[in-house]
Amino acid sequence: MKKKIYLNIFLLFFLTISIQLNAKNIPNLVGKWQGENIKSTLKKGFVKSNNVVEITEQRNRLFKGYVIHKGGKEAFVGVIKSDHKKFFLGR
Repeated sequence: MKKKIYLNIFLLFFLTISIQLNAKNIPNLVGKWQGENIKSTLKKGFVKSNNVVEITEQRNRLFKGYVIHKGGKEAFVGVIKSDHKKFFLGR
């Protein structure tokens, strides 16, 4: 019985530590980001434009914000993948 209690305490401690370490690796994306965007259309071909992306809120791997471009302002949401390097966006 004591072995099971110690094993459960050890597992709980190990899981808590690993979750905290993993959370520290998540990049903070909040802020304004500027960059060049290249899009392709059949009529105009490749078109370059400068865009501003502002991430307004982030909770762990989830974030939301908007893109400002010539056509206006578009809201989006996203999630950072588990590799902490790539992400998915949804509009």
